Amino acid sequence: MKSWRPLTENELKSFLAIVFNMGLIRKSSIEEYWNSSLPSQASHWFKKVMSRNRFQNILKFLYVSDYSRNVPRQHPAYDPASRFRPLLSFMNKQFCRFIVPKKEVCVDETLMATKGHNVMRQYIPSKAAKFGIKFWMLCESATGYILQMSVYRGRHFDPVPAGQLQGTLRKNRPMPNTIRNANPTPDNPVYMRKGKMLCAAFRDMDGKNQYEC
Repeated sequence: MKSWRPLTENELKSFLAIVFNMGLIRKSSIEEYWNSSLPSQASHWFKKVMSRNRFQNILKFLYVSDYSRNVPRQHPAYDPASRFRPLLSFMNKQFCRFIVPKKEVCVDETLMATKGHNVMRQYIPSKAAKFGIKFWMLCESATGYILQMSVYRGRHFDPVPAGQLQGTLRKNRPMPNTIRNANPTPDNPVYMRKGKMLCAAFRDMDGKNQYEC
């Protein structure tokens, strides 16, 4: 490609800054971030940081894994997430460097929207995107800071281990007196474990006490 030139470290940082800001400033297409025909809707910062053609060239050719080392689809060790696995591993290492989480953490799923067709693509009607790649995220409850994230590659690659319970058992179960009579505060939930059963009393965002097992 005649218009391509080697990518510098500063350009990569600028590219990532643009990507992050695109998540904060939503527009209908990439081209609209550089469109200044309507002054009231123009975003001049993007044009100052990098030209649109340069951004799209980097977006087209940027890879975070060495394709020559990826095993083929027919191989038993094939990983459909191999294209971004090095980046995911690097991010997980960095997440743990900058924060010591409080005791309240949560695990939740998120869907990264994609129009591509691959074995990892999931359909979750409750999500805004509905179609995309699902990630499990371990987050600090108070701040939402991501501590670790894991990609779900589909049933074929990530089957549920036999005999392990998935999901949550809720209020229809008898509560231990320690939990039923607890008066938790936003900063001090009450936990109780018996065998493999964990019960908790906590204060939700609306100020109501919740009791679950």
